[in-house]
Amino acid sequence: MNVFRYRAVPCESGSAGVVICPLDLLNGTCKADCYSRVSLRLKDGDKLPYRPGDSVDLFACNNEADVSWLLRRMDGKVSPDQFLILKHNLASRKSSPGGPPVDIPITPRFIIRHHLELHSLASRKTIRLLATCCSNEDEKRILLKMGTREGAQLYDKLIKKTSATIMDLLTTFSSCSPSLETMLELFPPLAARPYSLIDE
Repeated sequence: MNVFRYRAVPCESGSAGVVICPLDLLNGTCKADCYSRVSLRLKDGDKLPYRPGDSVDLFACNNEADVSWLLRRMDGKVSPDQFLILKHNLASRKSSPGGPPVDIPITPRFIIRHHLELHSLASRKTIRLLATCCSNEDEKRILLKMGTREGAQLYDKLIKKTSATIMDLLTTFSSCSPSLETMLELFPPLAARPYSLIDE
């Protein structure tokens, strides 16, 4: 099994730490300025010290329907709820700025739901990597062409102008069945969404 280089993202020094709490209310308004209003319900005894103007980073997990669909598209070498341990690949030349935790038991379902940005835009590099997972030669050829300089016009027309994501490509190219390791390379780490705090 191939493994790739990842590391867990620590909390920044000086942060109040991680508080897990449900969202009570989420609504948005787009008039002159777009904003979302989120109400957090803290557990009894939990405190979140802040001053108006401070911000918090929220990690929103991926939609379960997207996660289940992607798990069905995997190459089938591991089951969605099988515990795995990700290891660092010292031969890897690049270092990842984030990603799933290593050296602890974790399932593919948990990795995809909580650690991968599923709706990221498709780059030429990800398209070339996706091509290696296609069993249909025509689909593989199209993806490989889009990933080259010669296919720049095709890439612009089909990907850039439509803001196509990796999930869109997986939907379109049905013979692509990436492994978990390939998915870890295709999808960037799930990013936190920063929100400003106000007093109400």
